[in-house]
Amino acid sequence: MNAPAGNPTRTRDGDAIGTPPARPTLVPAERYYSPAFAQLEVERMWPKVWQLACMVDHVAEPGDYFEYRCGPYGVLIVRGDDGVLRAFQNACRHRGNSLCVGSGTGLRELKCGYHGWTWDLAGALKRVPDRKGFGALAGEASERMLGQVARHRNSQKLESKYFTLSSSSAPACGAEQPTVECGESSIS
Repeated sequence: MNAPAGNPTRTRDGDAIGTPPARPTLVPAERYYSPAFAQLEVERMWPKVWQLACMVDHVAEPGDYFEYRCGPYGVLIVRGDDGVLRAFQNACRHRGNSLCVGSGTGLRELKCGYHGWTWDLAGALKRVPDRKGFGALAGEASERMLGQVARHRNSQKLESKYFTLSSSSAPACGAEQPTVECGESSIS
């Protein structure tokens, strides 16, 4: 067989990823129902891979929100008053309680039900009731902002919201490098 110039011919012994195995590799059935294997995935895989949290139309208007959960991890996707789409760890910076559950519309602020700490939809701390009871809130204001998670710059163009809890994850779907949203940043 004469292959056109520039197109390497493949032999029967290999393909694009190497030599195929002599027989199929079967995934052990226990992987689908083993609590121990599920725990390994929660610890070693889910925090490190890109996940599809929701479609952009789930959070189309300012004040729309969507909670995504995977094991013990919660991510809150919020459309801010400024129209910017943000993804936060769904946890109060004080006690770790979830700030929102499920999905909805008309959100004006994020408020913890435990002590009432309140953040704006950009993640900045707005209010701490009975502030004297907490003493001085030491540190920079940025330390009290809600924890934002890495997201893809083009996830809005894909009409979906991808995120990862790891800043070292490879780009999803061959897209741009991940970035972490902060303050006034927006999804392009």
